[in-house]
Amino acid sequence: MYGNGLALMLGAGALATLIVADPLSIGIGLGLLVVAAGTAIAIRAAAVRRARRGSDRW
Repeated sequence: MYGNGLALMLGAGALATLIVADPLSIGIGLGLLVVAAGTAIAIRAAAVRRARRGSDRW
């Protein structure tokens, strides 16, 4: 009985941790996604600018 109670407490604790941490992890994940997308867009814009400048020289 003690083992089952301990398992139940650990399960409830894990579930509570998941409920509390999940919105935080979703927020962190979305933040990283936005940063990665912004970086990719900036790199692509710089490459296009460089390509246009290079094509003017030739």
